[in-house]
Amino acid sequence: MPVPDRGYKALRRGRVSLDGQVYLVTTVCHERRPLFADAATARAAMTVLSAPATWPQASAQAWVLMPDHWHGLIELRGVETVSRTLQRLMTLLAARNPRS
Repeated sequence: MPVPDRGYKALRRGRVSLDGQVYLVTTVCHERRPLFADAATARAAMTVLSAPATWPQASAQAWVLMPDHWHGLIELRGVETVSRTLQRLMTLLAARNPRS
C-alpha cells in the first residue's frame, strides 16, 4: 500500500494560482526566530508590506505581522503565481532587515 504524501509536498498537490483569487498565506522566520519582535525590524517589514511596488500583480488585502511569522490575504492580479509573489516578498523583506 502506498504511503500518502506528507508535509510541504502534500500541501502543494493540486495548488493553482488564479487571477482574482484570494489566498491565505503564512510565512515563518527561519528557525522561528522572533525577528519582528525587534521594533526596527518590524517597521522595516511593515514598510515593505505596505509598498505598492511589493505587489505589482497582486494586492495584500489584509495582513498581520507576528514576532516570528506573517499571515496575509493576497489577491492575485494577472498571470503571476502565489509562489512568485511570495518569493518577491521574502526577497524584499530580507533586503530591508536591519539585523542582517
